[in-house]
Amino acid sequence: MLAAGSKQRVAGSGQARQVRTLRRQAGQSAVEFGLIAPAIVLLLVIGADVARAFSTAAVLTNAARAGAQYGGQNRSTAADFNGIKTAASNDANGLAGFSATASNFCLCNGSSVSCSTAAGCVSNLQLYVKVTTNASFSTLLPYPGITRTLQLQGSSTILVP
Repeated sequence: MLAAGSKQRVAGSGQARQVRTLRRQAGQSAVEFGLIAPAIVLLLVIGADVARAFSTAAVLTNAARAGAQYGGQNRSTAADFNGIKTAASNDANGLAGFSATASNFCLCNGSSVSCSTAAGCVSNLQLYVKVTTNASFSTLLPYPGITRTLQLQGSSTILVP
């Protein structure tokens, strides 16, 4: 018989309660993870798309710069549009959907003039080469409000000595 005020202890009842509590907590954690995991994966994919877009834009800018550097060597290479496009394309390393356009323009005392008819501006004539590169970029997933395929562009202009 138990004395007055003493507590009766049932063997194992505290351990069983602890086990049930731990199981409930483990189940709750699994449900919480199941709910948050898709959001985390989506954020990772969005981050990867942003990184890929910036990388593609950097490749396009570098390719345009390479084409402009080729064209900016002298006046004869400035007129070699196919060579300029080839230099840009070689720098793009086979980027999908890549295209390059090359052009040149002249300035005389800060005003735009025709390069072929600038006879009155021989000493101040400045010849420039401009290269523009384009490529299409496709996201990994379709996002609401954003088209799946984006057109990215790079550009570079250089003064020909």
